[in-house]
Amino acid sequence: MSRTKRLLIIGGLSCAGKTRLIQRIRRGDCPHLCHQLGIGNPASWRFVNASDVPRLEATAIERLVVHYNFYAKDFDARGPRRFADLDGLLRMSESATILTLFVQPEMLVRRSTSRIVKILTSWLRNPTAYARKTRILRKLWAKRTEYKDPSRVFARYDDWFDFVNQIDVASHWLLDPASSDAEARPYAEQIGAQV
Repeated sequence: MSRTKRLLIIGGLSCAGKTRLIQRIRRGDCPHLCHQLGIGNPASWRFVNASDVPRLEATAIERLVVHYNFYAKDFDARGPRRFADLDGLLRMSESATILTLFVQPEMLVRRSTSRIVKILTSWLRNPTAYARKTRILRKLWAKRTEYKDPSRVFARYDDWFDFVNQIDVASHWLLDPASSDAEARPYAEQIGAQV
């Protein structure tokens, strides 16, 4: 695994808007957020999905952004190994920042429904992709069903926050991509406001 000087993990549930946010950061469309996260020049950062991290070939990476989907099928397997795939990455970084996309359950339901409709529409145009798209649809439908139960959504966030609170990070930010200001807020500040 590569050593990283600065690590930014953009984490969230499936359909939270991680991919869209990363695209906006790369284009330079959200300068205030980039400033908050310490991203001076997005072109100087390397962007990868979490599943690609073990295959990184560079021995040292100056700046790395990791797209991390913390929706997992093994949700009931709680405990310190829950997010074990991040252990090595965090251990090999000099400074880590986490940005959690915190999205309300009803928005997750709408976004997953929209994805289902897009897949079904593309399926009608290209019926030969039936088998692959059927698997994707099943997974997406299961997520949508879970998102309809707010207590299960918030339990997933609680699990993630418990993990983040046990690790050493430079900062942890929360962002609701659906909000009009699209400004990240410090996690500790948000928790203090809820108490």
